[in-house]
Amino acid sequence: TGMLRALERERSRKLLHESNAKYRILFETMKEGAFYQNANGRLEDVNDAALAILGVTRGEFLGRTSESSAWNVIAEDGTRLKPSEHPSMRGLLSGKPVDRMTIGIWNPAIRSYRWVATSAIPLFRDGGANPAQVFVTFHDLTERKEREDQLRYQSTLLDQISDTITATDLD
Repeated sequence: TGMLRALERERSRKLLHESNAKYRILFETMKEGAFYQNANGRLEDVNDAALAILGVTRGEFLGRTSESSAWNVIAEDGTRLKPSEHPSMRGLLSGKPVDRMTIGIWNPAIRSYRWVATSAIPLFRDGGANPAQVFVTFHDLTERKEREDQLRYQSTLLDQISDTITATDLD
């Protein structure tokens, strides 16, 4: 039976190793930005898509907290979000998921805001009452938001014109 237990432990170790390798490939190659933040608010892991969207290096990202003055995060109405209002911190503080919260994050590489839809999933350990960390995913909405803003602007202009406008095509 000792030999069987040893074989089972080895099999379990291999399965765990394969599972971790698959997870890592998924995390690193997904098109959505993703990161982990611990219960103290420190950023622990990040994928390349997140770094590209945020315009920072891995070294600039890791080790920061939501409290870092390097972050400039705004709500859809343009008001600056306090660190406790960031989706990741809302998930950590409440212990409840945050689903598709739209925020603007300043990207220093392009010197402009990137608009993202952000979700945060609190993760608990061993039935603990408070999250041990939060897993955050987000995707870039900037182009869509810019098109929507442009359409709103054009609509406002058309509403203010008192002349008749006719649109025709080549036919």
